[in-house]
Amino acid sequence: FVASCSMDHTCKLWDLAKHKCRLTLRGHVDSINALTFQPFSNNICTCSGDKTVSLWDARTGLCIQTFYGHLNSCNHVAFNLRGDTIASTDADGGVRLWDVRMVQERLQVNA
Repeated sequence: FVASCSMDHTCKLWDLAKHKCRLTLRGHVDSINALTFQPFSNNICTCSGDKTVSLWDARTGLCIQTFYGHLNSCNHVAFNLRGDTIASTDADGGVRLWDVRMVQERLQVNA
């Protein structure tokens, strides 16, 4: 499978063997600017122009959790190798680290 993010506020999971869209993730209210798969799980993390970072179950398409706190559009998102921390950046260069298990912000660094 391959995942794509889009200006139409959706993320799509593609089945390359069948050449079709398997699942569409809907919930953001602005463009989805980046995504990443969570290590050792079936989850996808997205970041959006709506200033949020969301964690999705790629099997069901349901949003598991949304992280709020960025003051500007989120540009990129990544997991640490264990998959328990999300790093996200915004348009002003701010970086935030999110604890996936505790569902809270671990660290904020402003540029």
